[in-house]
Amino acid sequence: MDLQKNLLEGRIPTELGLLTNLESMGLHENQFTGNIPTQFGNLKRITEMAMYKNQLTGGLPTELGNLEILKVLDVATNGLRGKLPEELGYLPYLEVLNLYGNGFNGNLPSSYENFKSLNVFQIQFNSLSGNVGFVCNEIMLADMVADCGGASSKVKCSCCTYCCDRTGSCEEN
Repeated sequence: MDLQKNLLEGRIPTELGLLTNLESMGLHENQFTGNIPTQFGNLKRITEMAMYKNQLTGGLPTELGNLEILKVLDVATNGLRGKLPEELGYLPYLEVLNLYGNGFNGNLPSSYENFKSLNVFQIQFNSLSGNVGFVCNEIMLADMVADCGGASSKVKCSCCTYCCDRTGSCEEN
């Protein structure tokens, strides 16, 4: 289902969670507001979920951890907040996880060291803190970007491909 760039607005309908045979969902670059429906955890066949560049708020639903064959989750550039759910770390086929440009805070959950298929992990421009390098212990990421640049950085990352600072500048690590 591709509904990208349609100027859609309002809340994402929870009824989309009833489309259990859905394999791909492109809701990006619209004007959706409100929370990501917890019902999306019912989309057991989905492999790609793109909701970036909207005005979504709230946290990432823990129910997304039920999406066992999910390969791509992109929720970048929204107004999402809170701690990242531990449950995402148990998605065995996740290849792309783009969370940048939100208001996520706290440390990365320790379950994220379970990522075995991850190639792209972008967490910059959030309020995360702590050491994020443990994510790279078992895998070689093609692209990992975090807020690890500058003297006042709260994120430590020895394996990031790019480090960003508070001014929005990102440099190769």
